[in-house]
Amino acid sequence: MASGDDKLDLNDFLQRVDEIESVVKGFNSGDETKQQESLDKANKLLKETGGQEKTKHDRTLINTTSSHSSKIPDNIPEDQAGFLRSLEADAADRARKRKEGGKVAMVWKEKGNEEFKAGNYQKAIEHYTEGMNHLKDMVVLYTNRAQAYNRLGDYDNALKDCEAAMFLGPKTVKAYIHQGKAYVGQGKYEEAIKSYEEILTFDPKQRKIVNEYISNANQARVAAQAESHAAQVFQSGDVQASSVVQVLDKLNTGDQPVIYYDGGMKILGTMIKDDTSRTLFRTHGGFKLFTDNAAITGCFKRVLIPGCAEDTIDLVCACLETLQNVIRDNDENNKCMVRIHGFPDALLTVLGNAPATVQTRCIRLMLLISQNAVGRAAMVSQFDNIRLLVGLMTFVQNSKTGAEDAAKILNNLALEKKFVGHFSSRVSEEVLPAFENLMHNCDKVQSGVFPSCLSFMGNMAHDVTIRREMCNRHEFWDASLSVMTRYSDNVTQPYSHEVLHPLLGLLINVALETSDTLKSLAPEICKKTITLLQCQDDEIKGRATGLLSRVLPHLSEDAMTDLCDRHLPKDLIEILQSTTDDTTKRYATKTLTVLTQSKEDARREVFQTDKELRTLCSLLSGSDDVIIANIALCIGYCSQVPGVSSSLVGSRIIRTLLAKTDTTNSTIKQNCAITLAKLASSDPRHLKEVQELGGIGILNSCMKHVK
Repeated sequence: MASGDDKLDLNDFLQRVDEIESVVKGFNSGDETKQQESLDKANKLLKETGGQEKTKHDRTLINTTSSHSSKIPDNIPEDQAGFLRSLEADAADRARKRKEGGKVAMVWKEKGNEEFKAGNYQKAIEHYTEGMNHLKDMVVLYTNRAQAYNRLGDYDNALKDCEAAMFLGPKTVKAYIHQGKAYVGQGKYEEAIKSYEEILTFDPKQRKIVNEYISNANQARVAAQAESHAAQVFQSGDVQASSVVQVLDKLNTGDQPVIYYDGGMKILGTMIKDDTSRTLFRTHGGFKLFTDNAAITGCFKRVLIPGCAEDTIDLVCACLETLQNVIRDNDENNKCMVRIHGFPDALLTVLGNAPATVQTRCIRLMLLISQNAVGRAAMVSQFDNIRLLVGLMTFVQNSKTGAEDAAKILNNLALEKKFVGHFSSRVSEEVLPAFENLMHNCDKVQSGVFPSCLSFMGNMAHDVTIRREMCNRHEFWDASLSVMTRYSDNVTQPYSHEVLHPLLGLLINVALETSDTLKSLAPEICKKTITLLQCQDDEIKGRATGLLSRVLPHLSEDAMTDLCDRHLPKDLIEILQSTTDDTTKRYATKTLTVLTQSKEDARREVFQTDKELRTLCSLLSGSDDVIIANIALCIGYCSQVPGVSSSLVGSRIIRTLLAKTDTTNSTIKQNCAITLAKLASSDPRHLKEVQELGGIGILNSCMKHVK
C-alpha cells in the first residue's frame, strides 16, 4: 500500500497537473489577457520545476488532445514553448509506460490469482505486490491482496489495502466486502456491518449479497459470544466443561492404540450435549483430531479396505456419531466441520466404499448438515457436488438402511440455488446416467424413497440447462416411460400415486423444451399417458392432461388421428365437466384446442359429447385468461361442424364473446374476434345479433389484433 508520503506526492502531482492544464488552455485561447496570465504561470512553474515536470507516479490526467488547435502560439518565448513541448512529450511517454505497466501488472495479477486458488496466500500477496510495482493504481491488485491478507489473518494490512482501493475507486464493492471481513476477523462486528451497508449507498442492487454478509457477521458475533461464555465457564472450574477439555487433550495425544481413541471418542460423544460443550470442542482442538491425529485419520483410510479390523470400524463410527452431537444446533460448528481440510472428500469416499454400518452413520451426519441452513450452504460450497449427487443416488439404489435419509439430503440440497449451478454443465456426463439407472431399477429401491428422488429431479428440472439435457436424452425418456408403464398397471394402489404424481410433474417440466428426441417419442408418450385419463385419481388425471398439453403439439397428423380414435376429445370434455382444479382446466382446454384445430373428427366428437357446447360456453364466462383464450378458439373451430352454429342461436355466446373483447389481453381479443366472425358468417341470426349489439364496430377494432 502507498505510504503517507506517497499520498502527499500524489495529491501534489495532481494539483500541478491541474495548473499545467490551465496554462495550456490559456495559451490556446484567443484572448491575449489569458495568454499573458498563462505566460506568467508558466514562468512560475519553470522556476519551481527547474525546467521540466517530474513525478514518481505513472498516472497522468493530462489531456493531450485539445478541442482547440494544439499549435503553440508564435508570440510565446522559446523557453515556455519548449516547456510545453516537454510537457506534451512527457504526457505521451507517461501514457505509453502506463499501458506497458498495465499489461505486466495484469500478468502478475493472474499469477497471484492462481496461487490464491491453490491456497498459497503469502505467495499470492507477493505476486500482487509485484504487480503494484508496475501499476500502482490498479484497484483489483489491492482488493485481491486484501483478500489474501484476510485469509492469513493479517487484518491490519487487509484494511490498509481496502482503504487504498477505496481511495482509487470509491465505488469498488469488493473493497467494502473485504474491509467488512477484516473487521469481523478483528471482532469489530458493528464496523463490519457498516462497511457492508455502505455498498448500498452507491449500488442498491447488491442488497441480497449485502444481507448475506451481514448475516455472516452476526453469526460470527454469536460464535464469539459463545466462545467467551464457554471460556468463562471453563475457567470457573465447571466440572462438565473441565471434563470435556480433559478428554480432548487426551485424544490429541499421539501414539496410542486405536481402542484408546475409540473409547475416548465415545466418552466425548456423551459429554457433548449443550452449546457450551460444543463450543469447547471447537476452541480446544476438537476438529484438529480429524487432521492431526494419525490414528483417527488412518482409520478413515483403512475402513475403506474390505475386511478391515472391527476396532477400525468402531472408531470411525464413534467419530461420526460424536460429530453429530458436535454440529447439532450449532451454525459455527457446521461450518468448521465442513471446512476441515479433506473431510468432505473423506465422507464421500466412506459413503461409496465403507461397510454398511459406517455408511449409515455417514448418511446421518450428512443429513444433519443438510437440515441446517448454514451447514447446507457450506456443504454446497465445499463438497464436490457432482460426486455428492451421484453418490447419494447410488446409495439410494443399493442400500436399504439409510436410503430414506439419503433421499431427504437430496431434497434439502435442492433448496440451495447454488447447488444446481455446480453440475448443470456436466449433467449428461454423470448425473442423468445415475438417475436413469435409478429409474430402471426403481423396484429395488426402498418403498417411499423413489418418489422422493423423483421430486428432487423435478426440482432440478426447473433449471433450463438441466431441463434441456433431459429433453434431448433418449435414455431419459425411455427410463421415464418404463416407470410410467410399471405403475400405470396398478394405478389404484397408493404407492402408484406416490410414484406417478412426481414423475408426471417432472415430465411436464421437461416437456417445456423442444427436441428431436421429444418429437420422435411424442406418439409413444401420448399413448402411455392417455391411459391414465381413465383412472379415478383426479391429481393423476390432471398431471397426465398437463403432459399431453405439452407433447401433443409435436404430433403428426396420423398420430393426432390415432388419439381421436382413442376418444381423447371425449375424455377431455369429461375432465372439464368434473374437475374443479384451474390448472387441470388450463391443461385440458389447451389440449382440446390443439386437437380441434387439426382434426375434424375431434370437432365432431366435442359436439357430440358436449351438447350445444354448454361446458365450453360456461368456461368462456369464467375469469381465467388462459382458459378464455383457448376456449374462444376451440368454439370457433367447432363452429365449422354442421349444426354447431345453429345450435348456439338463442344462447348467450355472442354477448359473452363481445364482452370478453373488452380486455387488454390481445390474445383474447384476437380469438374472440375470430370466433365471432365465424359464427356471424355461418348463420345470419348470429350476424343480426352482432349488429344489434353494436358488435360490428367492436369486431373492426379487434381485427388489428388478428395476425
